[in-house]
Amino acid sequence: MSDSLVDATHEKLEQFLSEPEICAVARQALEKGLSLEELPAAIDDIVKSAAGFERWSGQGESESLFGRWILAHAALRSLGRIAELPVVPEVRQLILRSYQTIAERAPARDALFRPRSREFREMAEIAVLRRFVAGQLHWKISGIPRSWPLQMKWREALKTVSAVCLMGGRAPCFEAHIPSRGSPLLIESEYMRCYVRMARSMELQPGIRGIFGSSWLHSEETMRVSPHLNWINQLFLDNGGLLVHMGPASPDSGFLIGSQKRRQLYDSGAYRPRNAMFIWPRTAVLNWVHRLPAAHSNPSH
Repeated sequence: MSDSLVDATHEKLEQFLSEPEICAVARQALEKGLSLEELPAAIDDIVKSAAGFERWSGQGESESLFGRWILAHAALRSLGRIAELPVVPEVRQLILRSYQTIAERAPARDALFRPRSREFREMAEIAVLRRFVAGQLHWKISGIPRSWPLQMKWREALKTVSAVCLMGGRAPCFEAHIPSRGSPLLIESEYMRCYVRMARSMELQPGIRGIFGSSWLHSEETMRVSPHLNWINQLFLDNGGLLVHMGPASPDSGFLIGSQKRRQLYDSGAYRPRNAMFIWPRTAVLNWVHRLPAAHSNPSH
């Protein structure tokens, strides 16, 4: 990774924080009792729940500026750690580009920087290096929740427990996410590129046991009504992964967005997706990426 990108990001964030409007936001924060010394703890709270910043909701433009102010300080504190992250260079570059968007005053993105929004919390996780950017997908380091097998039919629960035992434990793993602020259109080539970046980053972290993720997107019901998405699950199923189903997906989980067909089928009762989880053990992930042709196994391609 070029130091010039780190330097450019640092300069952009510092310049943003020196703008008169942002300085005014900083003064307002001080008046409301939030000091720079308290920001690290405030970010930790916001990653868990943004309830502590409810007093900023409804403030219009100043609310999103306040969110940008918080994130800019958090990103500046993290810049010195990025070069040492055990991830491929492309992931470091994508994180730095995310930091630069904090300072880009695009009104269309203001909603992403309101502290009580899900999108803001995701950006906060990136700012404190708890969420990693692979492109169209993100990942966090976590573990398969112990309660999830209880939401499955017994055969699928047994398969899940067996897979966890083969991996040597339920954590730590890469937990894959589709970001809230991402494009609703999944592109197969970019999706594959994301998993190459994740796999190559996993190689640099010997303790990671595998990759997992859960969503209505992986449901067999979703594949039935949207067969053009079959490639999403085939990646895991064809390369040593496991797919299991859990409880019903909530209507507000996203499956009604971006597809008029899914909405119509849901309204008619013909589409009821369940949440599904894939588990992709480390050995299978690395075998997959090592089998790829050189042109496809390079995370920058």
